[in-house]
Amino acid sequence: MTSSSKRILQLNEQVREILALMIARQEVRDPRVLKATIQSVKLTEDLRLAKIYFSLLDKNDKASVLLGLNSAKKFMRKMIADKLGIRHTPELNFYYDDSLDHFFKMQNLIHKVAEHDKKLSEENVETSHKSDE
Repeated sequence: MTSSSKRILQLNEQVREILALMIARQEVRDPRVLKATIQSVKLTEDLRLAKIYFSLLDKNDKASVLLGLNSAKKFMRKMIADKLGIRHTPELNFYYDDSLDHFFKMQNLIHKVAEHDKKLSEENVETSHKSDE
């Protein structure tokens, strides 16, 4: 791994931490933003663009939270500049991270399969008891 890619990885995490703390401390006054959890940040190599991925407990809030994040973009960018002291502060672009949605969907499917297996197992036990009689 090159030193520049290590630096980018460090900056990714630093930007994520700054944004997460801003939200947790309610430094961003837009209440829509408070529902977001910053999951990850991906900076381009030239540090001009940051893709910021956020998640929500209720995905129905996605549109309003995205509006809130976009309205707070200038303020967040200024805070990042102040805290990191880098020459160029990246442009912030926000994206909904649907990995939690996939996780809950998979968890639900696994639960359904387990219930189905349990039901089949119970039916097999009942059938074997009837054939023993």
